[in-house]
Amino acid sequence: MKTCDTLSQSRPCQPADGPRQAPETSGLSRLTLLVFAVTCGSSVANIYYAQPLLDAIAATFAIHPAAVGLVVTLTQVGYAVGLLFLVPLGDLLDRRKLVIGQTLLSALALAVVAGAPNALTLFGAMIVVGLLAVVLQVLVALSATLARPEERGAAVGLVTGGVVIGILAARFVAGILADVGGWRIVYLVSAGFMLLLGALLMRVLPRTIPVASAERYGSVLKSMPLIFLNEPVLRLRAGLAFLIFASFSTLWTAMVLPLSAALRSARPVYPLCCSASPGWQSHSCRTRSRSLPSVWCCSISRCRRCTSRTKALSLLAGLMPAAASSADTWSSTRPVAPWAPSSRR
Repeated sequence: MKTCDTLSQSRPCQPADGPRQAPETSGLSRLTLLVFAVTCGSSVANIYYAQPLLDAIAATFAIHPAAVGLVVTLTQVGYAVGLLFLVPLGDLLDRRKLVIGQTLLSALALAVVAGAPNALTLFGAMIVVGLLAVVLQVLVALSATLARPEERGAAVGLVTGGVVIGILAARFVAGILADVGGWRIVYLVSAGFMLLLGALLMRVLPRTIPVASAERYGSVLKSMPLIFLNEPVLRLRAGLAFLIFASFSTLWTAMVLPLSAALRSARPVYPLCCSASPGWQSHSCRTRSRSLPSVWCCSISRCRRCTSRTKALSLLAGLMPAAASSADTWSSTRPVAPWAPSSRR
């Protein structure tokens, strides 16, 4: 039963139990969430496909083993640039067009990588691949926006799970495909799959998605360093993420060439952890096989030194969560200054 304000008939009638509630979002279907999760996993996998393929890529383009790590480095540089300059567009533009556009352009960049005629083209295309891989960040935020409040945690968890699976499965999938048809087939298959995902996103994404903010792009970019400087917990967690991924990339990138060399030699080969350091040629490689390039091995003492550095990064990454937890506890128990009214009348 409805009651009306008898003093002002211009006001609309409201239910007796209170004001009308805002209409809830329709939520996300399981198919849409699955497409989001697979797209996120495939996008992040595009960054890590190169790690087990470095040896094959170096052989194709005659890249010095000490320099082939640029393939991974430049991809990560592109990803960092995308985080800074493309992800903020998710609050300012039509996210449907942004997501579909990034996915289709990723397919094009991957096709360029697969057909790269020289190392320069490869490096440039890998930067673009990393730049466009940030579509996963837009999709994670979009899944939280479109999901019902009671389903938001499950939706974000499922999409983020796709990211983790993509990171872990990228090397396994790349290794299998490279054994079948070479390293180029890895990126060719990925390009076709991203094209398919782009078509699926056209079908499952809502036609109208409200723009999250009306701010200007320049204002959003200017606000980012201020947020970083004013939020100590954010700085701490950024440092934690930096150390985790530094140790992660150090392990996987430096592991490929020694393992590839070991497959071609019955003798032990020490890893490429210090081959790019000045004066490496002056160190003897007593265990080197004559069939292997001298740069693929180094002295035991220097490798131990490099391994110690990697362990130090891992140790710092392990200690940072405790610091983050302490900071959270401190920020939650910190007394808040009482509000004081302005002296102006």
